[in-house]
Amino acid sequence: MDNICYMKTPFDAVLKITDDGENIRTVSYVMNACGCCLGALASPLGNEAKRQLSEYFNGMRKSFDLPLKPHGTEFQRKIWSILCDIPYGETVSYRHIAELAGIPGGSRAAGQANRKNPIAVVIPCHRVISSDGSPGGYTPDINYKLALLEIEGVFLQVHK
Repeated sequence: MDNICYMKTPFDAVLKITDDGENIRTVSYVMNACGCCLGALASPLGNEAKRQLSEYFNGMRKSFDLPLKPHGTEFQRKIWSILCDIPYGETVSYRHIAELAGIPGGSRAAGQANRKNPIAVVIPCHRVISSDGSPGGYTPDINYKLALLEIEGVFLQVHK
């Protein structure tokens, strides 16, 4: 049975963290979270994830040291592994991610795998942007992506 805990971000989103006692399985955004879930007790690994995420949000951490075990296809896991190599404060295009995965012209496939990332923030899918320099998408809210990038000193213009 997975352990579940929650934490509030500085940009008013709530993260749900699940772990199996040995690995972080998910870090996901919770829409319309009630205040009661924020008081849930965390496992030791959940507490460590919350500590590292808090340090990241406060600008005191540039990388995470957590055991991760995201569930996905082999291709998705390959993309997520590539995402983990994007340095803090830098962005790359979906096209570049596809090329690194060995599928030139596979920007859309890389984007779909990026969108299905089950460990938000820690696996930095927010660092992937469109080739034209625009932010691209972000589930559930583009403003979360922009806030994460701002924490890292990256400021993107959103064209409306």
